Amino acid sequence: MAAYHFNLLSRICRSHAGDGLSAPHKVGIALVCMGAADVARHSLSQRRTRRCLLRSGCVSAKEDWHKQSFSIANMSYIQYKKRLVYLFAVIGSLAVHSIGDSARADVVTGGALVIDFDGDAFANGGNELALQSVGISLTPGQAFMEFGLHGNGVLPGRPASPATATDFSDLRDGWVRPSTEGLGYTFNAGAGSPLEFDPSSIASVGAQGAATFAGGDAFWYANDAVIATGSVWLQFGNYALHYDETRSEGENSGWLLTNTVLQTLPLFDIRNLSIDSVAAGIDTAGSLSLSGDLYVSDEFSAAWYLQPELNVGTFSFAGVTAIPEPSSFACLAIGALGLSLVRRKRSTIERNRDAGEENAS
Repeated sequence: MAAYHFNLLSRICRSHAGDGLSAPHKVGIALVCMGAADVARHSLSQRRTRRCLLRSGCVSAKEDWHKQSFSIANMSYIQYKKRLVYLFAVIGSLAVHSIGDSARADVVTGGALVIDFDGDAFANGGNELALQSVGISLTPGQAFMEFGLHGNGVLPGRPASPATATDFSDLRDGWVRPSTEGLGYTFNAGAGSPLEFDPSSIASVGAQGAATFAGGDAFWYANDAVIATGSVWLQFGNYALHYDETRSEGENSGWLLTNTVLQTLPLFDIRNLSIDSVAAGIDTAGSLSLSGDLYVSDEFSAAWYLQPELNVGTFSFAGVTAIPEPSSFACLAIGALGLSLVRRKRSTIERNRDAGEENAS
């Protein structure tokens, strides 16, 4: 049992003593390793202990530290070793638990979002009565549904009717790139809380945070005459791909795409979701793949006059994932606690030894 727990601690030392960790994390791991070395010093040979410490990266300038010895008067060697083994079994379990929890929360660090919009669905999906209520006359099937991907997620806003505009083509020129398929969006690594998930349960319990993307889309309801006024330009984008348990009802998967341009508004509930993930390792990247059908949300319908629950296209996301660094200060606290208990044990032993010597004299 002692060897098992020590081996666990040794693996932690070797795996988490690299230069990529934060300073508090390094110190915490070093303290745990130093404590484990107390056990190793009394249970392994001096040569093996030295090799273990140097290999674990816990000792540099303190080459003589492991050579120190101290008396264990009034406590047998076996009793002392058993207590230390128990102590560091507890500390090691806490450390392993902390690191294990982090390993189960993979984080999306990059990826590509691609959307294929169904232009016909948009063209025939306008809510005619709702549009009439705001003064727009629309005959379904005659609308121009044009899509444009704006680079950098910067949308210019509604275009005013230029003096040179004579038809729809002139108006849209310079504003959008007409397209409905293969619209790609740039992963935005610095926005909000990252998308985190447990690879073993993401299909059933979803994820936390969001994967965000730069890029937007625009379209018009109406014919050339109405478009020329610039009054029915609709724009949305800078999507956030995330999971909301409260939306997981009926055919909705709970996953959705939310607009963050000018306002935060759920746009598309995702149905017929396909999901696949490969867990990341300490030194290897993982992956997350999602795809499904996009259905107009109630919020999108109310704000922008599309028929609710309308299937307007498909999406796919291919992401790269990694294991986040365990809590630095948690590791520091665990390590400091273990070392303080060991030093306290040393002090107790030395006091007992001194008391024994005084009684003997």
